[in-house]
Amino acid sequence: MNTLQRIAQRILGLDPGPVEKKQRKRITSAIDVTTPEDRVKMEMNQLTTAVEMAIYRQRPDRRDLLVIYKNSMTDPHVLSQCEIARNKLIGEQFIINRNGNEDTEATAIFKTPWFEQFIANAFDALMWGYTLVEFGQIINGVWENNKIFPRRHVEPFSRNILIRPGDPSGIYYGDKPESLYLFEIGTPEDLGLLQVIAREVIWKNFSRTDWSQASEKFGMPVLWVKTATDNAQELDRIEALCKNFSNNGYIIVDKDDEVSILEVSKSDIYKIYQENAKFCDEQISKCINGQTGTSDEKAFVGSAQVHERILDDFHMARLRFLSNLVNYNLMPFMLYHGFNLDGCVIHYPALDPKAGDPLLQEPDPVTGVVDPNNPVQGGAGIKKKSQARFRLPSWVFDTREVQ
Repeated sequence: MNTLQRIAQRILGLDPGPVEKKQRKRITSAIDVTTPEDRVKMEMNQLTTAVEMAIYRQRPDRRDLLVIYKNSMTDPHVLSQCEIARNKLIGEQFIINRNGNEDTEATAIFKTPWFEQFIANAFDALMWGYTLVEFGQIINGVWENNKIFPRRHVEPFSRNILIRPGDPSGIYYGDKPESLYLFEIGTPEDLGLLQVIAREVIWKNFSRTDWSQASEKFGMPVLWVKTATDNAQELDRIEALCKNFSNNGYIIVDKDDEVSILEVSKSDIYKIYQENAKFCDEQISKCINGQTGTSDEKAFVGSAQVHERILDDFHMARLRFLSNLVNYNLMPFMLYHGFNLDGCVIHYPALDPKAGDPLLQEPDPVTGVVDPNNPVQGGAGIKKKSQARFRLPSWVFDTREVQ
């Protein structure tokens, strides 16, 4: 523990014991959140530079990359695809088992709002890369809340909390992050799925911008006035009339002047921009959920069913990641803070079905009664879901405890 960390613990009044006995200040109260974000253009060269700066070991800086990520998350299609995946994770049924049997008291600890927040934060780690989560107070035996620590103030490689973004050093949390109520998700090298998605968002923005410019030039008819006058005042008067033509719908000129409205001969000029934007949306859908059928209209039922199965595969892979994260990282973290969870693991019936699971039992087609002795009705005869084709980052399956 370095000097800065000892000073921070003394200032914040952190309780180093395993059970929280008094109110404490969050470590976020030690950082300067008034520093404004830098403005970064959504361009390909800016993204390339930001990625290089983020992984530069000697002096890493993720500020520009985080701004690009934040702008990418405002894209409606990215947002909707993330909501689909996140809500499926939050809505999945689970129980907490202790030594092979369900523990209702332990399950009740997790079926509270804080765990939904944690699931959302865990999903965001897949999108943003390395994520530091700060847990709040323990109230009535459960966590008050948990929030993502401001990413601009976290330096993953050195595991320092920066008082101001860009500082060369800060408060070291790497030895015992749990003592600061901090929980790590992912590895410092991981930049998240948004590294790929940001490219598609940038290209999509270019297409929309070019589409708007083309609409301004060719989307509306052009008013053409032919006049023989060379008088400056008369020309100014005609120009003013032309400017007001779209508002008034009429124009008054000399009898020798000619007025024409020129229309574009091709009416499908927009298609090149529309197809490009649509292609970017399709790539975003494939990156997050592996398919496009759940976000775009499909003409054939069979095609939609194939896309739904692919979405299920992606969901099962994310569910496995979440299960490993809870069992191998979150449970030890909560044990450290005094929760009675020794021997507990989280169990998702959809992920690891058991024989006789009520969620898998089917009634007899004749009697309508479930026979638990029937292996088919008990679940043994039900085919398992296909193996997930979604490749999660390697750190998802690294179950070693951070030292």
